[in-house]
Amino acid sequence: MGAGLRFAFLVFAVLVAGATLAFTLSAGAAPSASARISSVTFTGNQAKPTITIHGQHLTPRPRPNPAYHPVGHPPLCPPEPTKPLPAYGFDYGTSLFIEDRTQQPVWSAGRYRPALNELDCVGVIVQKFTPGLVVFRPGAYYAEGHLKLAPNDTFTVAVNGARFHGRVRYR
Repeated sequence: MGAGLRFAFLVFAVLVAGATLAFTLSAGAAPSASARISSVTFTGNQAKPTITIHGQHLTPRPRPNPAYHPVGHPPLCPPEPTKPLPAYGFDYGTSLFIEDRTQQPVWSAGRYRPALNELDCVGVIVQKFTPGLVVFRPGAYYAEGHLKLAPNDTFTVAVNGARFHGRVRYR
């Protein structure tokens, strides 16, 4: 094989390898789809509700924000109760929460907005978190604070930027 032919072969091999690498990089760098919520169901009852969110691209599961349980952090939340509560739950910034807009005052579970001086004392307890399904229940302060997600209350639920508005209906 002459020097000219070897050079041409080498150039060809480099071009093929570069095209393959470019294709691989562009295929791997595709933007992820946005989270979408298609439905929200409520099971249990207003004393012990479970919220199930169906959708697409709901993951990743957010980290607690703040990293501590909100109950026991006055002045925004009450001090820790004298009797132990089973599970406080966590807040997730604005990445995972439910808000009841009917009850007065309006309240939410799982939301933390420090710019508004809001630390949600209820928190949420995540039971399942997959790309298509999120299941959670309010933390123990839901009952302790005498809150309720009553039938027909208007609510907003949020998961990783997706929001869904509706009315509470228990199955």
